[in-house]
Amino acid sequence: MCRYPAAAGTLDAAATVIAELAEQIDGKQIDAALASVERPVAQRLGHILDHVGQTHLGDRILQAMKSDFRLSDFDPPGDDTQQGAIDERWKLKIHKPLETDHDPRGRD
Repeated sequence: MCRYPAAAGTLDAAATVIAELAEQIDGKQIDAALASVERPVAQRLGHILDHVGQTHLGDRILQAMKSDFRLSDFDPPGDDTQQGAIDERWKLKIHKPLETDHDPRGRD
């Protein structure tokens, strides 16, 4: 879903699904998955995990990837490619903030 977000509909939809599954993810699964993904995919997943309140899983990604990230786009830039906030932790340019059906404080 982080590699091909259009397959999930949107990054927002992918983030909602990841939020629902995140509590079932074990750190060893993260390590195994990172062995076969590109760095921007790991960056997107980490950003989404942070967004849905699963920073401990994001920390695991940072450890495994040794924070060796280059600035990447989180989402398609739209008309103005210069606009967007930078997520310093994940080195991602965020053109549109995530909107999910998940509240990380447990009030879904």
